[in-house]
Amino acid sequence: LSIVEAKPYSLPDGALRELFTAAGKNASVVELLNEKTLSQVGDEVVRHRCSVLRDLLEDLEDRRGRLDLPTFLVQAMELTQFHYQLFDEGADLRIIESVSKRIFELIEDLVQKREASLAAFLEAIGTLLEKRQFSEEDALYLPEGRVVIMTMHQAKGLEFKAVAIPGIKQPPGRGDGFYLIEGKGLYSSEMERWGRGTKQLDNGRKAEQKKDNAQEERCLHYVAITRAEDHLFLSSSFPGGLQGPKRNKPNLFASVLDSLRGGNIPHEEIREVTPVMAKETAAIGGAGESADLTALLDEWQAGRERLEEARVLARPVPQGLQFVTWRGLYAFAVCPLQYYYRYVAGVQEDLLAAGPREGAVETQESFEISPDVRVPRGMTPVDFGRFVHSFLCEWLGDGKSADAAVEGILDRVADQFDVRGGTRKDAIETASQLAAAYRDEETLRAREIYKSEWPVRRRVGDIVLQGVIDRVDRVGDGFQIIDYKIGVKKDDYEYQLQFYGWALGGVVDKPLSGAVCYLHKPVQLTPVDMSDADLGAIDTHVAELVDATTAGDYHAKPGKVCGSCDYKDICPHAVT
Repeated sequence: LSIVEAKPYSLPDGALRELFTAAGKNASVVELLNEKTLSQVGDEVVRHRCSVLRDLLEDLEDRRGRLDLPTFLVQAMELTQFHYQLFDEGADLRIIESVSKRIFELIEDLVQKREASLAAFLEAIGTLLEKRQFSEEDALYLPEGRVVIMTMHQAKGLEFKAVAIPGIKQPPGRGDGFYLIEGKGLYSSEMERWGRGTKQLDNGRKAEQKKDNAQEERCLHYVAITRAEDHLFLSSSFPGGLQGPKRNKPNLFASVLDSLRGGNIPHEEIREVTPVMAKETAAIGGAGESADLTALLDEWQAGRERLEEARVLARPVPQGLQFVTWRGLYAFAVCPLQYYYRYVAGVQEDLLAAGPREGAVETQESFEISPDVRVPRGMTPVDFGRFVHSFLCEWLGDGKSADAAVEGILDRVADQFDVRGGTRKDAIETASQLAAAYRDEETLRAREIYKSEWPVRRRVGDIVLQGVIDRVDRVGDGFQIIDYKIGVKKDDYEYQLQFYGWALGGVVDKPLSGAVCYLHKPVQLTPVDMSDADLGAIDTHVAELVDATTAGDYHAKPGKVCGSCDYKDICPHAVT
């Protein structure tokens, strides 16, 4: 699987699914790549790549049976274009030479031990990879523009022109609950009955280990900072350590900073910040949680895999029609790379979303509820927003006025949402209050509602822009687009109304205006500008989206948006 997913085969997920489905769950490699299985794969290019791989494996199998191990491995690296693939990944020539030398040293060692079998070689390679023995020396030969990320232990013996040590943390708080004393072994709070509890350990021993731990931490920090030849960057969210009543514990960052200041050693302090104590995270617990752990780990792993796919600079080009709402277009206008992560790669669904994913229900945004509106007990703000929206659509449908009674309508909507008990009572009461506030707004009450729940759709190239307008009123000689909100005011709602105006531009021949109807107490009708320049900006964003989708080029727009972007931890261009 790792072979067919990697270059030069690079089989897509859909083809892999066809391949493994056709071959069966326990199929061998031979069965997986035979003509019968490949005939079930629809993509001709994929079938060709698989047949090339099959021929290569058959050739290698033949050579493996008649050649000694050193000769076989040399020919295998040539046949599989091992060196060319390293070049393709950006490896320096010195890295390739070093890796090749290490491989042949390993082969020679196996020959001398008379263990020169392919199985022994693969096991030995696995051991070297686990010990990271390919990275410590070879990391020195990184091509220009690459950065090595490693632990402090791995950095021992290496030197670099520039080194960054980020996030030097505050001193540890409570102890780990055990002491490991040299010559005495482990003492834990759970070992009282065997005479090896922490309470049975004299304070001198405890102090000795704490001192040893602090010294080891300083030694390791010394190793890290002395890896730098020319430039050293240190950062910490706690530059002064832990400070407060009855405690003042400087961390290693503060110690280094004091030494630099006290010794007048040239350095630059880029920014000082006020230490902020991290909130304690709640312990995970609860019945049945261990049973769900495997599923959570599987979900996390799937998210990581999709995350890695999203990091690839060459973006896949979607095939067929792409359906985009105002929210998707707004995300693209703010940052095309953000749009790619969310709507093309779907990263948020598996990894980043803490709650319901926005893209899962495109017509329903998640929002912060207005403080003027009380959310019924037992309902989330999103669920209550849907409840109110459904009520308004039935109460103020096409051609209806606000004079109709609301009680029966609210009962029917509550039945549709299966709202019961105290939650039902609260939901009906709060919605009734919003309806009363709407009736008090004379401008709205006197309106003629031309259409409600008006679906709009406009196609440009392979992009289909679509949405559902809450309502359109007749106003003078034109129309006004209205959208209901029970959330707090947001700038992107103006963009939403302008998007609807752009979508209706080819449908109606009357002047258009827009307004956001905030169902607070009192109700607020906020006008939205729909000038030619505003609608022209939407037109530009659509054209740019079509070009980006066609070329698979979703470039980043670094700026203020990066600070609140869901993807700032994975975006290579994020500005904080």
